Amino acid sequence: MQDNKTASLVEASILAAISVLFGLAGIYLPVIGAFIGFIWSVPVILLGVRHGLKWSALCLAASGVLIALIAGPVKGLLLVCDLGFVGLTLGWTLRKGLPPERVILWGALVSFLSKILLVAISVFIMGLPLIDLSPENTAHIMESMLAVMDKFNLPPEVVEQQKAFMQQLLPVMARMIKAILPVSLLLGALFDTFVNFHAARLVLRRLGTFVPDLLPFREWVVPQSVFFTFTASLLLMSWQQAAPEGILHMAGLSVFVLSGIPLVLQGVAVFFFFFHKYNLPGLTKSFFVAIVVSFWLVTFPALMIVGMMDFVFDFRKIRPAVMR
Repeated sequence: MQDNKTASLVEASILAAISVLFGLAGIYLPVIGAFIGFIWSVPVILLGVRHGLKWSALCLAASGVLIALIAGPVKGLLLVCDLGFVGLTLGWTLRKGLPPERVILWGALVSFLSKILLVAISVFIMGLPLIDLSPENTAHIMESMLAVMDKFNLPPEVVEQQKAFMQQLLPVMARMIKAILPVSLLLGALFDTFVNFHAARLVLRRLGTFVPDLLPFREWVVPQSVFFTFTASLLLMSWQQAAPEGILHMAGLSVFVLSGIPLVLQGVAVFFFFFHKYNLPGLTKSFFVAIVVSFWLVTFPALMIVGMMDFVFDFRKIRPAVMR
Protein backbone atom coordinates (compact mmCIF):
# COMPACT_ATOMS: atom_id res chain seq x y z
CA MET A 1 0.00 0.00 0.00
CA GLN A 2 2.83 2.37 0.90
CA ASP A 3 4.60 1.55 -2.37
CA ASN A 4 1.43 2.38 -4.32
CA LYS A 5 1.11 5.75 -2.58
CA THR A 6 4.77 6.50 -3.23
CA ALA A 7 4.43 5.60 -6.91
CA SER A 8 1.30 7.73 -7.21
CA LEU A 9 3.03 10.65 -5.49
CA VAL A 10 6.08 10.42 -7.76
CA GLU A 11 3.96 10.18 -10.89
CA ALA A 12 1.74 13.04 -9.73
CA SER A 13 4.81 15.23 -9.17
CA ILE A 14 6.19 14.49 -12.62
CA LEU A 15 2.88 15.04 -14.38
CA ALA A 16 2.24 18.24 -12.41
CA ALA A 17 5.62 19.57 -13.58
CA ILE A 18 4.75 18.69 -17.19
CA SER A 19 1.38 20.38 -16.78
CA VAL A 20 3.07 23.55 -15.50
CA LEU A 21 5.45 23.55 -18.49
CA PHE A 22 2.54 23.13 -20.90
CA GLY A 23 0.57 25.89 -19.18
CA LEU A 24 3.46 28.36 -19.23
CA ALA A 25 4.18 27.51 -22.86
CA GLY A 26 0.57 28.25 -23.69
CA ILE A 27 0.87 31.64 -22.00
CA TYR A 28 4.28 32.84 -23.17
CA LEU A 29 5.18 31.09 -26.45
CA PRO A 30 3.70 33.02 -29.40
CA VAL A 31 2.88 30.32 -31.98
CA ILE A 32 3.47 26.81 -30.70
CA GLY A 33 2.12 27.86 -27.32
CA ALA A 34 -1.35 28.19 -28.82
CA PHE A 35 -1.30 24.48 -29.65
CA ILE A 36 0.36 23.36 -26.43
CA GLY A 37 -2.13 25.38 -24.40
CA PHE A 38 -4.98 23.25 -25.72
CA ILE A 39 -3.49 20.07 -24.23
CA TRP A 40 -2.02 21.36 -20.97
CA SER A 41 -4.59 19.35 -18.99
CA VAL A 42 -3.55 16.02 -20.56
CA PRO A 43 -1.26 15.19 -17.58
CA VAL A 44 -4.28 15.71 -15.30
CA ILE A 45 -6.27 13.26 -17.45
CA LEU A 46 -3.49 10.67 -17.35
CA LEU A 47 -3.23 10.86 -13.59
CA GLY A 48 -7.00 10.56 -13.21
CA VAL A 49 -7.11 7.44 -15.36
CA ARG A 50 -4.13 5.75 -13.72
CA HIS A 51 -4.56 6.74 -10.06
CA GLY A 52 -8.02 8.25 -9.58
CA LEU A 53 -9.77 11.56 -9.13
CA LYS A 54 -8.02 12.48 -5.87
CA TRP A 55 -4.55 12.43 -7.40
CA SER A 56 -5.63 14.26 -10.55
CA ALA A 57 -7.25 16.98 -8.40
CA LEU A 58 -4.02 17.34 -6.40
CA CYS A 59 -2.08 17.59 -9.67
CA LEU A 60 -4.44 20.28 -10.97
CA ALA A 61 -4.25 22.26 -7.73
CA ALA A 62 -0.44 22.08 -7.58
CA SER A 63 0.06 23.02 -11.22
CA GLY A 64 -2.52 25.83 -10.93
CA VAL A 65 -0.75 27.32 -7.91
CA LEU A 66 2.67 27.13 -9.59
CA ILE A 67 1.37 28.74 -12.79
CA ALA A 68 -0.29 31.48 -10.72
CA LEU A 69 2.97 32.16 -8.86
CA ILE A 70 4.96 32.42 -12.10
CA ALA A 71 2.50 34.00 -14.56
CA GLY A 72 0.19 35.78 -12.13
CA PRO A 73 -2.97 34.76 -10.28
CA VAL A 74 -5.36 35.92 -13.00
CA LYS A 75 -3.71 33.85 -15.74
CA GLY A 76 -3.44 30.88 -13.43
CA LEU A 77 -7.12 31.10 -12.50
CA LEU A 78 -8.25 31.50 -16.10
CA LEU A 79 -6.13 28.56 -17.25
CA VAL A 80 -7.45 26.26 -14.53
CA CYS A 81 -11.05 27.29 -15.17
CA ASP A 82 -10.68 26.89 -18.93
CA LEU A 83 -9.32 23.33 -19.16
CA GLY A 84 -8.54 22.12 -15.67
CA PHE A 85 -12.03 20.89 -14.83
CA VAL A 86 -12.25 19.27 -18.25
CA GLY A 87 -9.12 17.28 -17.43
CA LEU A 88 -10.64 16.11 -14.15
CA THR A 89 -13.85 15.06 -15.91
CA LEU A 90 -12.15 13.20 -18.75
CA GLY A 91 -9.83 11.37 -16.36
CA TRP A 92 -12.73 10.36 -14.10
CA THR A 93 -15.02 9.19 -16.93
CA LEU A 94 -12.24 7.25 -18.68
CA ARG A 95 -11.31 5.53 -15.42
CA LYS A 96 -15.00 4.57 -14.97
CA GLY A 97 -14.89 2.90 -18.40
CA LEU A 98 -17.65 4.98 -19.97
CA PRO A 99 -18.08 4.76 -23.77
CA PRO A 100 -16.11 7.37 -25.73
CA GLU A 101 -19.28 9.18 -26.80
CA ARG A 102 -20.36 9.66 -23.16
CA VAL A 103 -16.83 10.71 -22.19
CA ILE A 104 -16.94 13.41 -24.88
CA LEU A 105 -20.44 14.43 -23.77
CA TRP A 106 -19.50 14.83 -20.09
CA GLY A 107 -16.27 16.61 -20.97
CA ALA A 108 -18.03 19.02 -23.34
CA LEU A 109 -20.68 19.79 -20.73
CA VAL A 110 -18.09 20.61 -18.07
CA SER A 111 -16.03 22.60 -20.59
CA PHE A 112 -19.13 24.60 -21.58
CA LEU A 113 -19.88 25.42 -17.93
CA SER A 114 -16.21 26.34 -17.42
CA LYS A 115 -16.33 28.77 -20.33
CA ILE A 116 -19.48 30.36 -18.92
CA LEU A 117 -17.55 30.77 -15.66
CA LEU A 118 -14.70 32.39 -17.59
CA VAL A 119 -17.09 34.86 -19.22
CA ALA A 120 -18.60 35.66 -15.82
CA ILE A 121 -15.15 36.25 -14.30
CA SER A 122 -14.15 38.47 -17.22
CA VAL A 123 -17.33 40.57 -17.11
CA PHE A 124 -18.23 40.79 -13.42
CA ILE A 125 -14.83 40.53 -11.70
CA MET A 126 -12.34 41.88 -14.24
CA GLY A 127 -14.81 44.43 -15.62
CA LEU A 128 -14.22 43.58 -19.27
CA PRO A 129 -17.12 44.38 -21.62
CA LEU A 130 -18.71 41.44 -23.37
CA ILE A 131 -19.02 43.42 -26.61
CA ASP A 132 -17.46 46.86 -26.66
CA LEU A 133 -19.45 49.24 -28.87
CA SER A 134 -18.65 52.38 -26.92
CA PRO A 135 -18.36 55.60 -28.95
CA GLU A 136 -14.56 55.48 -28.67
CA ASN A 137 -14.32 51.89 -29.91
CA THR A 138 -16.87 52.50 -32.67
CA ALA A 139 -14.89 55.54 -33.82
CA HIS A 140 -11.71 53.45 -33.87
CA ILE A 141 -13.41 50.79 -36.02
CA MET A 142 -14.67 53.44 -38.42
CA GLU A 143 -11.22 55.00 -38.69
CA SER A 144 -9.72 51.60 -39.51
CA MET A 145 -12.32 50.98 -42.22
CA LEU A 146 -11.79 54.45 -43.71
CA ALA A 147 -8.04 53.90 -43.76
CA VAL A 148 -8.55 50.71 -45.76
CA MET A 149 -10.91 52.43 -48.22
CA ASP A 150 -8.44 55.32 -48.69
CA LYS A 151 -5.93 52.86 -50.14
CA PHE A 152 -8.35 52.11 -52.99
CA ASN A 153 -8.84 55.81 -53.85
CA LEU A 154 -12.62 55.52 -53.78
CA PRO A 155 -14.79 58.54 -54.65
CA PRO A 156 -15.92 60.61 -51.63
CA GLU A 157 -19.61 59.76 -52.17
CA VAL A 158 -18.81 56.01 -52.09
CA VAL A 159 -16.81 56.46 -48.89
CA GLU A 160 -19.75 58.27 -47.28
CA GLN A 161 -22.13 55.51 -48.35
CA GLN A 162 -19.87 52.83 -46.90
CA LYS A 163 -19.47 54.83 -43.69
CA ALA A 164 -23.24 55.10 -43.27
CA PHE A 165 -23.60 51.39 -44.03
CA MET A 166 -21.00 50.48 -41.39
CA GLN A 167 -22.73 52.65 -38.78
CA GLN A 168 -25.92 50.66 -39.38
CA LEU A 169 -24.11 47.33 -39.58
CA LEU A 170 -22.17 47.47 -36.30
CA PRO A 171 -25.22 47.30 -33.98
CA VAL A 172 -26.63 44.43 -36.06
CA MET A 173 -23.34 42.55 -35.82
CA ALA A 174 -23.28 43.12 -32.06
CA ARG A 175 -26.75 41.60 -31.71
CA MET A 176 -25.74 38.62 -33.83
CA ILE A 177 -22.60 38.06 -31.75
CA LYS A 178 -24.67 38.09 -28.58
CA ALA A 179 -27.11 35.64 -30.12
CA ILE A 180 -24.48 33.13 -31.22
CA LEU A 181 -22.21 33.53 -28.18
CA PRO A 182 -23.64 30.46 -26.40
CA VAL A 183 -23.20 28.44 -29.58
CA SER A 184 -19.61 29.64 -29.93
CA LEU A 185 -18.88 28.62 -26.35
CA LEU A 186 -20.41 25.18 -26.95
CA LEU A 187 -18.40 24.63 -30.13
CA GLY A 188 -15.24 25.67 -28.30
CA ALA A 189 -16.11 23.23 -25.52
CA LEU A 190 -16.55 20.39 -28.01
CA PHE A 191 -13.26 21.24 -29.70
CA ASP A 192 -11.30 21.41 -26.42
CA THR A 193 -12.78 18.12 -25.22
CA PHE A 194 -12.18 16.34 -28.54
CA VAL A 195 -8.53 17.44 -28.73
CA ASN A 196 -7.75 16.53 -25.11
CA PHE A 197 -9.55 13.19 -25.39
CA HIS A 198 -7.55 12.11 -28.43
CA ALA A 199 -4.25 13.42 -27.05
CA ALA A 200 -4.78 11.54 -23.77
CA ARG A 201 -5.93 8.43 -25.63
CA LEU A 202 -2.73 8.32 -27.69
CA VAL A 203 -0.53 8.67 -24.60
CA LEU A 204 -2.51 6.10 -22.63
CA ARG A 205 -2.17 3.58 -25.43
CA ARG A 206 1.59 4.07 -25.39
CA LEU A 207 1.47 3.42 -21.64
CA GLY A 208 -0.47 0.18 -22.15
CA THR A 209 -3.98 1.42 -21.27
CA PHE A 210 -6.49 0.75 -24.04
CA VAL A 211 -9.07 3.45 -24.67
CA PRO A 212 -11.64 2.77 -27.45
CA ASP A 213 -11.90 5.33 -30.19
CA LEU A 214 -14.99 7.07 -31.51
CA LEU A 215 -16.79 5.75 -34.56
CA PRO A 216 -15.16 6.67 -37.90
CA PHE A 217 -16.35 10.08 -39.03
CA ARG A 218 -17.91 8.61 -42.17
CA GLU A 219 -20.31 6.61 -39.96
CA TRP A 220 -21.44 9.49 -37.77
CA VAL A 221 -25.22 9.72 -37.49
CA VAL A 222 -26.73 12.88 -36.05
CA PRO A 223 -29.71 12.25 -33.73
CA GLN A 224 -33.09 12.75 -35.34
CA SER A 225 -33.88 15.42 -32.74
CA VAL A 226 -31.36 17.72 -34.49
CA PHE A 227 -33.53 17.69 -37.62
CA PHE A 228 -36.63 18.75 -35.69
CA THR A 229 -34.66 21.34 -33.68
CA PHE A 230 -33.32 22.86 -36.90
CA THR A 231 -36.84 23.01 -38.35
CA ALA A 232 -38.11 24.68 -35.18
CA SER A 233 -35.35 27.30 -35.41
CA LEU A 234 -36.42 28.19 -38.95
CA LEU A 235 -39.99 28.61 -37.76
CA LEU A 236 -38.89 30.84 -34.88
CA MET A 237 -36.83 33.11 -37.12
CA SER A 238 -39.52 33.34 -39.80
CA TRP A 239 -42.21 33.99 -37.18
CA GLN A 240 -40.41 37.07 -35.84
CA GLN A 241 -38.71 38.11 -39.05
CA ALA A 242 -40.25 41.55 -38.70
CA ALA A 243 -38.66 41.93 -35.24
CA PRO A 244 -35.02 40.76 -35.54
CA GLU A 245 -34.26 42.08 -32.07
CA GLY A 246 -37.02 40.00 -30.48
CA ILE A 247 -36.20 37.28 -28.00
CA LEU A 248 -37.72 34.53 -30.15
CA HIS A 249 -35.76 35.62 -33.23
CA MET A 250 -32.50 35.73 -31.26
CA ALA A 251 -33.25 32.34 -29.73
CA GLY A 252 -34.08 30.97 -33.18
CA LEU A 253 -30.78 32.27 -34.56
CA SER A 254 -28.82 30.59 -31.75
CA VAL A 255 -30.64 27.30 -32.22
CA PHE A 256 -30.21 27.59 -36.02
CA VAL A 257 -26.43 27.78 -35.69
CA LEU A 258 -26.33 25.13 -32.97
CA SER A 259 -28.37 22.59 -34.93
CA GLY A 260 -27.09 23.59 -38.37
CA ILE A 261 -23.47 22.72 -37.65
CA PRO A 262 -24.24 19.02 -36.92
CA LEU A 263 -26.17 18.92 -40.20
CA VAL A 264 -23.15 20.31 -42.05
CA LEU A 265 -20.96 17.65 -40.42
CA GLN A 266 -23.44 14.95 -41.40
CA GLY A 267 -23.34 16.23 -44.98
CA VAL A 268 -19.54 15.96 -44.95
CA ALA A 269 -19.80 12.46 -43.42
CA VAL A 270 -22.05 11.38 -46.31
CA PHE A 271 -19.40 12.41 -48.83
CA PHE A 272 -16.62 10.77 -46.81
CA PHE A 273 -18.65 7.56 -46.64
CA PHE A 274 -18.82 7.31 -50.43
CA PHE A 275 -15.17 8.35 -50.79
CA HIS A 276 -14.34 5.34 -48.60
CA LYS A 277 -16.88 3.04 -50.26
CA TYR A 278 -15.47 3.62 -53.73
CA ASN A 279 -11.87 3.60 -52.43
CA LEU A 280 -11.00 7.04 -53.70
CA PRO A 281 -7.48 8.32 -52.89
CA GLY A 282 -6.90 10.31 -49.69
CA LEU A 283 -6.10 13.37 -51.78
CA THR A 284 -9.79 13.47 -52.74
CA LYS A 285 -10.77 14.16 -49.12
CA SER A 286 -8.17 16.91 -48.81
CA PHE A 287 -9.34 18.55 -52.03
CA PHE A 288 -12.97 18.28 -50.89
CA VAL A 289 -12.23 19.86 -47.50
CA ALA A 290 -10.24 22.65 -49.19
CA ILE A 291 -13.22 23.42 -51.46
CA VAL A 292 -15.65 23.37 -48.50
CA VAL A 293 -13.51 25.75 -46.44
CA SER A 294 -12.63 28.09 -49.33
CA PHE A 295 -16.21 28.55 -50.50
CA TRP A 296 -17.99 28.02 -47.19
CA LEU A 297 -20.70 30.59 -47.92
CA VAL A 298 -21.95 28.25 -50.65
CA THR A 299 -20.79 24.84 -49.44
CA PHE A 300 -22.13 25.06 -45.88
CA PRO A 301 -25.78 25.56 -46.93
CA ALA A 302 -25.37 22.84 -49.56
CA LEU A 303 -23.93 20.39 -47.01
CA MET A 304 -26.69 21.36 -44.59
CA ILE A 305 -29.24 20.34 -47.21
CA VAL A 306 -27.40 17.05 -47.82
CA GLY A 307 -27.42 16.38 -44.08
CA MET A 308 -31.16 17.05 -43.91
CA MET A 309 -31.84 14.83 -46.93
CA ASP A 310 -29.86 12.03 -45.30
CA PHE A 311 -32.51 11.95 -42.58
CA VAL A 312 -35.15 11.23 -45.21
CA PHE A 313 -33.33 8.99 -47.70
CA ASP A 314 -30.60 7.45 -45.50
CA PHE A 315 -28.02 7.56 -48.29
CA ARG A 316 -25.51 5.41 -46.38
CA LYS A 317 -28.05 2.82 -45.17
CA ILE A 318 -26.51 2.81 -41.70
CA ARG A 319 -29.18 4.62 -39.70
CA PRO A 320 -30.96 2.35 -37.20
CA ALA A 321 -34.36 1.15 -38.35
CA VAL A 322 -36.12 2.97 -35.49
CA MET A 323 -34.68 6.29 -36.71
CA ARG A 324 -35.69 5.87 -40.37
